[in-house]
Amino acid sequence: MEHNSAEQDGTKTARQFIFGFGSLISPESRARTGDTGAYIAHVATISDCERSWSLRVNLPPAAVVNPDINGVSAVAVRLLPSDVASSTSGEESLQRASCAGVVMEVPKTELPNFDAREIGYRREQIQWNRVALHSGQSCQEVLGAGAVVWCFVDENISATPLASFPQLPTPEFPIIQSYLDVILDGCLQVGGEAFARTFLETTIGWVDVGSTNTGDGSDKNSYFLNDRAKPGYVRASAAAAANAETIDRILGDYVLVDLGEIGCREGSNRPHRQMVSSAGGGGATSAEQEQTVGSLQLLLSYRRDIK
Repeated sequence: MEHNSAEQDGTKTARQFIFGFGSLISPESRARTGDTGAYIAHVATISDCERSWSLRVNLPPAAVVNPDINGVSAVAVRLLPSDVASSTSGEESLQRASCAGVVMEVPKTELPNFDAREIGYRREQIQWNRVALHSGQSCQEVLGAGAVVWCFVDENISATPLASFPQLPTPEFPIIQSYLDVILDGCLQVGGEAFARTFLETTIGWVDVGSTNTGDGSDKNSYFLNDRAKPGYVRASAAAAANAETIDRILGDYVLVDLGEIGCREGSNRPHRQMVSSAGGGGATSAEQEQTVGSLQLLLSYRRDIK
């Protein structure tokens, strides 16, 4: 695990915070890595920060808990320079990227534990002007003068150019439901359904256009696996799995929209996808929306059950 040199100067004595944008949103999940229980996690948004299903992880033997799952896709972020717009809404209507999560205090002695957990990430310091607490309070007021906020970014990608966007999920590195459950359960705990929906709507790279799951389990190349019966995530949570009905109800409200090739790695012609909420909820899409967005597919239609 690499991190920048901020700890080598005066910040080594300052209060330390981590911005959690994935499984670290979950209080239970982060407590399994380090001592954060005595501290309050503050819901926050980081500006000029784009989250995607883009980090391919070859699971080490100790993390393989389902022999059928040896690689997964995890969410990652890239911090964009302030003069670079997001690719999230396509090239013709670029918007500022932002990523919602939690800012949690971590004792300095626990930072190495989180470094060890975040394989494939680089710990990087976030400037205060990127951090907006949802409480409306200032960082200085809540976190304290001189506080250091860290974020684990994908160590394999750079912020620019947009064409250097990371690789997306594949059948060998799928999105797995047990991992997504932990994230969304954490969102529900700290910010309710609205926060869970914010996660879904501000994360790109959900499912590759090559996935053709028919819903009957026949697609052997699914990029999105329902592994709840035998979780493939080493920090899978029984409490999160118990929330499956709520999580699936929320997921069932979303369709996927192709965003074209903006943000793909150079030499790749694989488009990524963004979620949009379907009209009327419950997975129903209106004729007007079909005409506006084009061919839409419910997210859950891509998920394949595995036993």
